[in-house]
Amino acid sequence: MLASMRLCANVPAQHAIQTALGGYQSISEFIVPGGRLYEQRNRAWELINEIPGVSCVKPRGALYMFPEN
Repeated sequence: MLASMRLCANVPAQHAIQTALGGYQSISEFIVPGGRLYEQRNRAWELINEIPGVSCVKPRGALYMFPEN
């Protein structure tokens, strides 16, 4: 009994995940110019490059940045 309680998701969680994942999902609106992720990436890149002696290549495929000095 205890094992099944820990290994199986409870019924409310099963219904919640179906609702959460069942709607419209797209990252397109976030990564185009003007989108939230696009703008955050650009701003972070600008701020890193404003630090004296630090440079960073603008990421194109992810949000990871690797500054160098």
